[in-house]
Amino acid sequence: MPDDIPDKINPEDLRIEKIDRRHITQINNFKSSYKELKDFLVEDALGNQEMAISTTYLWFYNPKNELLMLQFWLMQSEFMVQD
Repeated sequence: MPDDIPDKINPEDLRIEKIDRRHITQINNFKSSYKELKDFLVEDALGNQEMAISTTYLWFYNPKNELLMLQFWLMQSEFMVQD
């Protein structure tokens, strides 16, 4: 977490948004020590969501409008093969 964000965050200071094209700049500026996480966010998250493969939510810290983290959900689908 960046140095200027407190250890404990007031829930009212958080904003959660579903990823979309208006987040491109914030996505590209997101920093993570996990290369795979950054790669997923930049290269796959939006496209996967548009194809209904997964949904990604971005967590923002309101006082600085800073992207803190992301979470994603894999979509589940069922299909049946008939003979």
